[in-house]
Parts: sequence; structure tokens; C-alpha cells
Amino acid sequence: MLRTALDFALAALSGTLTHLDGVIDQPGREPFDASWTTAEGDILNAGLADVAEARATARQVIRAAPRRRAARPAIEGLERQATQITVLTGAVLNLARTTTAAVRSGEDLPEGLHAAIGDLAEGLSALASHDTAAASRAATRAVGRMVGQHTASPTGTPLIALLSLGCARDLKHLVALSNSVDGPADQAGREAEPTTARRLPAPKSR
Repeated sequence: MLRTALDFALAALSGTLTHLDGVIDQPGREPFDASWTTAEGDILNAGLADVAEARATARQVIRAAPRRRAARPAIEGLERQATQITVLTGAVLNLARTTTAAVRSGEDLPEGLHAAIGDLAEGLSALASHDTAAASRAATRAVGRMVGQHTASPTGTPLIALLSLGCARDLKHLVALSNSVDGPADQAGREAEPTTARRLPAPKSR
């Protein structure tokens, strides 16, 4: 259950960034509904709620079933990933809101931002599919695009560059955490899955 909840949360993050990529790529930056980030926030927060529920269930199963206590290290590894996903969710929402406001007001965006956001979306989607190698490559590309795109000023374009760079580094850390959990982690997460667990629906088509 925990592994499944994490995968859905990652896919939802990828969907939010794909939507943001489309906002940036609008021909002539035509008017759009800037409130889209509120709906995306609801989707992402629902995913985090399912992750929290899955974490609690996994802990209960380990406590109640002594034969499954050997799975504790794997579950703890997944919990560390869950914590990092929570951090990354806040960062992605901040980036989405700040960038959307900049597009709406006609501000210039950092060079390479469009491509970097595409890399982040690709990396999160790959990680949701357990392709850590592809996720790592995408995160590294995103970092490379944003390094040096900010200045000491904490406003406007430099701020967006810093936010996107932070997201890329958070993703790299999440990939490292995922790599630290070996194969039995997935099995451990599935063993703790109750048949009546609530599911986070797949991200809506945007």
C-alpha cells in the first residue's frame, strides 16, 4: 500500500509540472485561468493524505505481525521517501504558483526554465515507474539548466530560478533515497496492504 501511494503521489507531481509546462508554452501567453494551481494543490494534498494513511497502516502491520518485522528496514526506507515527497510537493506548488503569477503579469522567465520543468516532469514520471536511472538523468539535466540562472536578488526571475533548482535537487535526493531501498522494499510495502485501503485515483488528464 505504501509503495502504491508513493507512486500515485509521484505521478500527480509529474502531472502538475506537465500542466505548468503548458502554461509557460502558451503561444503569446494568452489569458488563462490562474486558479489552476488551487485544483492541483487539492490533488497533491489528497495524495499526501493517502501516503500518510499508508504509512500508519504499514506501521500497524509490522507491530501486529511479528513475522513481518524483518520488513521494518524496507518500510523505514519507504517512509524516508514519503517525507521527501512531502517536501518536494511543497516546492512544486510554490514553483507553480510563482511561475503562473509571473506569466500572468508578463514577466520574463529564466532561460532554460521550460526545458527544466519538462525534465522534472519526466523524472517524476520515471520514478513513479521505478526507473531510477531515467529519473536521475532527468534531475541532473534540470539542475544543469538552472545552475547560474539566479542572482542574489530574491524576487522575480531569480526567485523562479532558485525554486526550480530547489525542485531539481529535491528530486535528486528522492532518487538517492529510492536507490537506497532494495528490491524487498516493494514487496514489504505490498505485504502491508489491506484489501479495503482507499486509493488515490490516477492523476486527471490535463
